[in-house]
Amino acid sequence: MAVTNSSLLVTWAAAASGSIAASGGVTESDAATFNANTYSAMVQCQATGTSGDTVDFYAELAPATAPDGSSAAVYDTVRIFLGSLTIGAAAVAFDANLPVNVSCKIYAEGGAANAGISTVSAIITEYKSA
Repeated sequence: MAVTNSSLLVTWAAAASGSIAASGGVTESDAATFNANTYSAMVQCQATGTSGDTVDFYAELAPATAPDGSSAAVYDTVRIFLGSLTIGAAAVAFDANLPVNVSCKIYAEGGAANAGISTVSAIITEYKSA
């Protein structure tokens, strides 16, 4: 069995990055759908903005079907914490393991004391069997 990996750019309202307003703003990515053969995934999250501001990243997962059996995906209301970044003079990033499900969204939340607008982005690396 061959193992391959591929990158999946996380989009935010169809753009390559999302914005978080000052003082505790939030943004949620578009849904990213995993390949059916994916068995493991990592996500790299990045933030830029005002030095000293913080951004927390979370994953929201969705099963193939809703708990009531309908085909509509229902994203978890309980978010999985991925990590936190303190913005510096240059862009900062971290890597985190991402639970593999049918699809996920990345949720980013700025600190309550943030002074400026933060820009966030993410990319998922999928590891899959061929």
